[in-house]
Amino acid sequence: MDLTALGLVAADLVTLDSYYTAGVGVAFATALGAGASTNFDPFPGGVSNGDFRAQFSSENHIGHQYETDDNGGGGIFPTGTDCDDFLNDTPQLPFAQYGTRTKAGQVVIGNDVNPGAFFFFGKVTLSAGTHTIDVVQVSSPAGYEFDAKRNTVQLLDVSCNSLRITKTASGGNAQIVTGNLAAGDYIVRVQYSAGSIAGLPVAPLLPSGIATYVFQAKEGATVLAETTDFELQPKP
Repeated sequence: MDLTALGLVAADLVTLDSYYTAGVGVAFATALGAGASTNFDPFPGGVSNGDFRAQFSSENHIGHQYETDDNGGGGIFPTGTDCDDFLNDTPQLPFAQYGTRTKAGQVVIGNDVNPGAFFFFGKVTLSAGTHTIDVVQVSSPAGYEFDAKRNTVQLLDVSCNSLRITKTASGGNAQIVTGNLAAGDYIVRVQYSAGSIAGLPVAPLLPSGIATYVFQAKEGATVLAETTDFELQPKP
């Protein structure tokens, strides 16, 4: 990370306190000037994979925190979340929870998954021209994907205007084919339903009872935005 990209110069900094990236504290080589010291520790709490958080102490010991999102970042959010909320850093939804019932002699996920629906939002940076964006979902174990709802698939500009696209959805995945776009940042939004996981067996999730998820907006093999922080958990 180029410190000047954050509007900082070496003369302003005495200590680079810590930073957090992709869930792991890693030594960050930088020249902060004579007498600078470094201490690298992860920030507490989880942030989306690709987030970079750096906290600096200035010469007068006033803390400053800066945050950027590599590839725009992505996350899972409650159904009441709109584009403006996403851009204004509304808190992400970390998990859905399920109860159980018995079906044909086996324990299965009940019909009471909470929440019953949610959104994936991702901020993507696109070059000028047309684009095909795949919004893909991978569950671990496989087979526990939430259904993508075609009528909710959107591409928006950073003023939150919905753009004309061709959209499809099948199972847990969706696809956006754009018209001719100007280069810039855009917002991908897809809603998912928990109806597809109701009735699935709980046994493959044991012993923890948890399934983990990756949601990605991709163009070809290039990941434009993603989140790896979402889980399906048993109700307490």
